[in-house]
This record gives sequence, C-alpha cells and structure tokens, in this order.
Amino acid sequence: SLKFNNQKIEFYGGLHVPFLFKSDTLSAFKTIQKIKEGYLLASSEDFHIINVTKNTCTQFKTGLSKLKDIFYLNPTTIIIATIDGVYTKNLLSGKTTPIIDKNYSNEHTQVLKKIDDYLLLGTKGKGVAIYSFSRKKIISYYNQRNSEMPNSINAIYVQGKKIWIASNQGVFIYTFKSGNLIFENLINKNNGLSSNDILGICIDKNILYALVENKLNCIQLNNSDLFRFPLPNSPEITSIKVLGVQQSNLNKISTTYDANDIEITINSSFLFDKNRIGYYYRLNKYTKWYKTNGNEIRLDNLAPGKYNLQLFTAFDNGKLKSTIENVQIVVSEPFYRTSKFIILLIIVLLSIVFSIVSYYFYVKSKKAKRRMQIIEYQQQALRAQVKPHFIFNALNSIQNFVLKSKINEASDFIEKFSTLTRSILETSENEYTALKDELNTTKHYLEIEKIRFSNFDYFISVSDNLDTENILVPSLILQPIVENAVWHGLQNKKSGKLKFLSA
Repeated sequence: SLKFNNQKIEFYGGLHVPFLFKSDTLSAFKTIQKIKEGYLLASSEDFHIINVTKNTCTQFKTGLSKLKDIFYLNPTTIIIATIDGVYTKNLLSGKTTPIIDKNYSNEHTQVLKKIDDYLLLGTKGKGVAIYSFSRKKIISYYNQRNSEMPNSINAIYVQGKKIWIASNQGVFIYTFKSGNLIFENLINKNNGLSSNDILGICIDKNILYALVENKLNCIQLNNSDLFRFPLPNSPEITSIKVLGVQQSNLNKISTTYDANDIEITINSSFLFDKNRIGYYYRLNKYTKWYKTNGNEIRLDNLAPGKYNLQLFTAFDNGKLKSTIENVQIVVSEPFYRTSKFIILLIIVLLSIVFSIVSYYFYVKSKKAKRRMQIIEYQQQALRAQVKPHFIFNALNSIQNFVLKSKINEASDFIEKFSTLTRSILETSENEYTALKDELNTTKHYLEIEKIRFSNFDYFISVSDNLDTENILVPSLILQPIVENAVWHGLQNKKSGKLKFLSA
C-alpha cells in the first residue's frame, strides 16, 4: 500500500507487471507509461509519477484542459498532448511551453511516441506529424492529402524501426528511416479484423492485439497469407462524353473527325483506401502509360484512326495492379480522305484520261481513214486513166509496125502487149499487189516501150533483204511513173539508160 494525499493506493502484482492503481480523488485515467522510476499515469487534467522503489506517487497539475496523451522524455521534461496542441512541461520549474508551429497550432493531438531524435504526433484530423528535437520544429506531415496515411490516428506502437499506426481505417505498418515513414502494409477487415476502427494496439510474441469498440482482435503476424491482398478491381467506366454529349455505349466509342474531344469517367470498387488508388491509361500498345488526375481521362483532338484505350487500377503508385480494361475508339476520317473517295477520284481521273486518249486515237484514226480513202480514190482514178491511155499508145505502136511492114516486130510486140495487158487486167482488180508482180508488170511495160523507141536500155535492181513476194504495194503504182519517165524523159534522147531501185 502507498499513501497519497492521506488516501490509500492499492496495486496488485510484482513491481514490473501491470497493477491496479486506485484513488477516490483522481479523475479517470487517459494513459499510462512505464518509466525508469515506475509508471506515469495521466488523467484529463493532471498526471502522476509513481516511484515503485520509494513507494511514492507525485501529482502534477498540467494547467491544460482535455489532456489526451503524455510522454516522459527525461526526469525533468514531460511532453503533453491535448486537443489544443502539444506542450512540454518542466517538472522543476513547472513551466509549460507549446511546441510552436504555424501549421500545427490548435491541432487535436491524441498520441505521442518517440523514436530516435523524433517525436511522432498522432492527430485527429491531420494524420501524423513528425517533430525533430534537434531542429525544434515539425518537419513533415503524413495524411491523406500527400500519402496513404489516414487523417484520424487513434494509437501508435513503436517496434524497433517499425511503426504500427491504429486508425479508423485499420492498422497501417511503416518503416521509420531518417525522419521519414515508408509504407509497408495494411491490416484491416480484409485481413481478418472485426472492424477497421482500431482504438488501441499492442504486439507481443508476434501477435497483434487490436482493440475495437467491444472486441479484442488477435492477429497472428507470422501467417504467410496475412498480407496476400487481392488484386484491385479493374476500372469501371461510369460515363463517356463526346463534346459534352453522353454516350450510351461504354465499351466502344465511334465519332467523327470534327467531334474528337472525349471525356471518360472511371471508378473502382477497390476494398482498400481509395486515396491510395491510381488510374493509368494509354491509347495503344507499346505507348507510354499515363496516370490520371482524379478519376477522369480527357482525350482532346484525337486524330482520325482506330485506338485501343487500355486502363488499369493501381494501388500505392503501381505496386499492386488490376487486370487491363479495353475500350475501342474509332475516329472517322473526313470524306475526302476516305478510301471510297480516293477510289472514286481515281476512277474519275482514269475515265478522263481514257476519254482524252480515246478521243485522240479516234481523231487520229479518222484522219488516217480519210487519208487512206483519198489515196484509194487517187489510185482508182490513176488505174482508170492507165488502162485507156496505155492501150491507146500500144495500139499506135502496132499500127506503126504494120505501116512500116515490120511484120516480125509487130508479131513480137503483139505477144508482149498481150502478156502485159493480161497482167494489168489481173493486177488492176486488186487494191494491193505483191511487189514481185508489180515489178514484173513494170518489166513487161518497159520491154514494149524499148521495142517502140529503141533509144534506151534499162535494168531493175532489188535489194536481197526485201521479200518481194510478201511486201504489198498499191496496184499499178510504178507503171504510170515509168511511162511518164519514158515518154517525157527519154523519148527525144538518142540513147539513155533507165534504172529502177527498190529499197
């Protein structure tokens, strides 16, 4: 038994195990801390130091209201957390000094824990603040605005460099390193707790004891399946708008090149803290993944083409990823760039070119046909002239032989004339004749003219490369020319030689 203010104080058990401390004059206790001398107990307005060696209990008034937690720093200094902030109290002078920080003043602080040269401050609405003793100021905050840390902290348990933080969203596990908290894992209802609102925690022999409103939860920490979290659910597309117009089909987007501003709203029914969820997307395979700001994806001024929008949900900046969701996007080309238009344009151009070429050859063919008709008419007129003109001249020659009593010459001439006449009659019936036959007709004609005039000689030269049997020439084309040469070129000459070349 101890005496305190003339009242009996009772405790049970050894000096180094939990005991029951009771006094009729004290307010309800808020917290208890094991210290070197014994124990530090605190109520809402004062605290007590129990020295188990001296069997004494010393009471201290805080001068503060609504005390939430207390921390024994050394024999002369106590740190006190209240709903208005955090203070240090000098046990020798009794002076109370606030930990001054413009962002932390009047903050509702519920938990105090020391690690190395730092003090962890668990608040009700601002997460965890880290105070540096050497720098004498708060150096950082961890909460839902900048991390996965919940805003409301109920308890903190320090286990070496591992920090266990109890909140209304479960137990968060961190590693403390150089004044920073590094997230490791989370224990909540998905791991077996009866509730996510954890009021207090303690770890003993690899068992986590978590206190909820009316239950004590015991979690075996060496269970290999404890932190095997399920994958986050794939992102759910809740809305698609094209130029502000809501679309009914959420799996495929079809739009035109002039309506290519797309807004997609997504959501995830992930069981963990939604502030730790991120959405990632890319338009096509092998391109870069982008993280959304919030739960909206904006695709502005998409070029015409086909896209496969891929989406996935990620936990803790990509540590845990969902399966990929796909959305087909088709932005149609303008008509003048479509394959149908290009094919139609090619057909039109080919039609125009074909028409121009056809007209060109039609005009050319028509001119050639007209030219051939003119040549044919000229040949017909020439052949019509050749027959009577040549026959008249031949008969005159026969008459001349008879008058001169040259019976043998007349007979020979008549024989050659008949051969030539037959040849002319046969040839003149055809528009074209072989070059060989034309040369024979010309030869027969020259034989007759040589008999008549006896003042010239002739020979016909034909190249060996010419196939005279298969080369066609207009009928009787040579005879009028040769006749004209004989009559007008050689008739009045005493001697001469006529040469015909065929190339």
